[in-house]
Amino acid sequence: MTTYEARIFSQESYDRHDQRVKDIVVAFLKRMNHEPHAKEDYNHDIISTYQGYEYYWEVEAKTGYRFTSRNTFPFPSVSFAGRKKRLHEKKPFYYFILNVEDMCGIYCHSSIIYNEQYAQEIMINRERKGLDKLYRVPKDKCDFISLKDGVQKNN
Repeated sequence: MTTYEARIFSQESYDRHDQRVKDIVVAFLKRMNHEPHAKEDYNHDIISTYQGYEYYWEVEAKTGYRFTSRNTFPFPSVSFAGRKKRLHEKKPFYYFILNVEDMCGIYCHSSIIYNEQYAQEIMINRERKGLDKLYRVPKDKCDFISLKDGVQKNN
């Protein structure tokens, strides 16, 4: 089995971004008529209810790359962490990445993300370092939204 060194938990990154990003995504969900609730499953970051169905969410911050829409996103694909695949196997979820500088969000369902045709093993040399498996999903399969002035889809 391959060891993915870049998956080591970073308490510093968690402390710097986690609660702020969760609060922003919860506010987004409320504007979309979801009811986020405090039900903790110790796996997914956020659980919400919409029209009687439960939705599961994983959230993360993206820093260092500026973008405000799909058109200004600087890559042909969006990279999603392979370490979250275990959550998809428990309960499929929406993976939400927030560009904290520009308040632009990207989200995609885990059933699209965790397709082996998108999998790539790469060396990471940013905040996390070492080998990791990412899922690089074409950006046209993801939704981009502006959270700067409320919610505005900007695909």
